[in-house]
Amino acid sequence: MLFRSAKNSDQNTALKLYHFVLQHHADVIDQKQALYGITSIGSTKSLPVVASLEDNPDLSEAAAGYNLKMSTLLVRQNKEKARTLFFRAARFSRQQSGVNRALAQLRKKGVINEKDGEIAARTGFISKWWVAGPFPTKNDRAEKTSIFPEI
Repeated sequence: MLFRSAKNSDQNTALKLYHFVLQHHADVIDQKQALYGITSIGSTKSLPVVASLEDNPDLSEAAAGYNLKMSTLLVRQNKEKARTLFFRAARFSRQQSGVNRALAQLRKKGVINEKDGEIAARTGFISKWWVAGPFPTKNDRAEKTSIFPEI
């Protein structure tokens, strides 16, 4: 209820309220609501507050939403900051459509030039691997032979 009234009032007052909730360790639901409120406002004043919450598993998705929005808003002012925020957000976001929209906007503005595979690697996906095998066994019976670490 408090969040709805803050959202409808002055944005600076709402930001102060949201920051207070996030900095004073309210419960996770209130913190998520505060992060969503901060995202809807889209102010750079919240960058340090949100950065401190990105590694929290309960809040990383909501923080990623803010970072995605800010990455697209900061393109004109600070391309490197927009790029950094995008990669931090893409690492934690489960909203693939939002990541793809932000990526398209940042590519259009010339902020991100990497290929998709390079972006996937930077955001934590395994993009290169080696395949080992097949391993020969007596009488070509590999499927019925236990090998380390199966033993």
